[in-house]
Amino acid sequence: MITMHTTKYLCIILLFIFSNLIICKRNKLKLAKEIREVFQLHKYYRNSIRFCKIPGQPPAKYLSKLKWNKHLAEKAQITADRCDYAYDSPSDMRFDEFTSVAQNIADSPTIEKAVASWFVEHKNYTYDDNTCKDTCMQYKQLVRGEETEIGCGVKKCKKSYLVVCNYSPAVDDEVQPYEKGTLDQCDNVDDAEY
Repeated sequence: MITMHTTKYLCIILLFIFSNLIICKRNKLKLAKEIREVFQLHKYYRNSIRFCKIPGQPPAKYLSKLKWNKHLAEKAQITADRCDYAYDSPSDMRFDEFTSVAQNIADSPTIEKAVASWFVEHKNYTYDDNTCKDTCMQYKQLVRGEETEIGCGVKKCKKSYLVVCNYSPAVDDEVQPYEKGTLDQCDNVDDAEY
């Protein structure tokens, strides 16, 4: 026989379970929103280079569409969760399914500024002779034409976000990151996703 006392406890237990499910769901949605922001910023910057929006950089003839890869993302999240601005060692970046993996890391007050810090390296890069005045490898990885797989992790660490993205294949430092397009394509700006 169910008593009023038992019913009260069952209601409290159900309320506790329901509350925890909502909290967990909110936390997952927040993380998903942050990751979505990183992915959307990648597409935005790639479109910018494709459609002649970056002074000093030629348009890209073709940029492959980025595909989200959960294995790269899981590894990136593990790295971000350490809250340590340290790249993974090459031996830690080996995956059975990829021949090469590269990693970008940024620490910034906002996710947008973190990804922008990679892209702003275009100011250091001269496409025609494939040289950098300073660092530009993170930019080259971001706009790599043949890049197909990406996975990122984000962690709020004290007052800033640590954003880690893994890419495959990795950019080859010896060649330009993409094939140069023509100025004709500058008039064909659309909402393409790259």
